[in-house]
Amino acid sequence: VSIWGKILGASAGYALGGPLGALAGVVVGHYIGRFRAEANAAEQLEQSINTGPASRRSERQVSFAIAVIALSAKLAKVDGVVTRDEVEKFKRVF
Repeated sequence: VSIWGKILGASAGYALGGPLGALAGVVVGHYIGRFRAEANAAEQLEQSINTGPASRRSERQVSFAIAVIALSAKLAKVDGVVTRDEVEKFKRVF
């Protein structure tokens, strides 16, 4: 975490409340710096997910397809026996 948030917080706190204000400013500056770092990391993660390489995108598509197939199989089996009609309907949709 950057030290500049703590320095700025300490300076503002000292100007407003003396030594105790400086201490409070360091704490506030620390949490503001941490919040900004987490927000920046989350933004970078979102960008890497949305604009990742095509291979990662295709991996996600395959994972999604497998999950849909598994979920469909579980739903078909929920009432006990999987019928031929359920299999045919799944083949038509998927």
